[in-house]
Amino acid sequence: VGLRSRRTARHSPASGDVRAGERACIGQRRRERRRDPSYRGARGLVFPSLKEGFGLPAIESLACGTPCVVARIGGLIEVAGDLGLFVDPTDPASIADGIARLLDDEAHHQRVRAEGPEWAKRFSYQEMARRYLAIYTELAR
Repeated sequence: VGLRSRRTARHSPASGDVRAGERACIGQRRRERRRDPSYRGARGLVFPSLKEGFGLPAIESLACGTPCVVARIGGLIEVAGDLGLFVDPTDPASIADGIARLLDDEAHHQRVRAEGPEWAKRFSYQEMARRYLAIYTELAR
């Protein structure tokens, strides 16, 4: 969920009317250098994935202090933690409720702005490498 532009309005089936028509776009893969402005300018990320290995989009969103609506599955549960707004990805009503919470819950939005970047550091490449090195070092003993 982000700011509408001519490009996203053309691609978005919801571009006609989403909460005053100001914030609707369908996410696309973007170059790394362009990702932060997309997340930072968005009210939130809606990611009701049916199958997810690790949840990188949720981590990226939280790292920017942007709330996320995510499926209650696999790795998303761990990476979003208590900052995620969880939904049943097979239930449109659950997804709609999650989006409504994303748009309406200002306290949650402020909490993610404050805590999200620090939470996401737990999943940085450097932190993952440090953890793997510790595991391998322990196994080598």
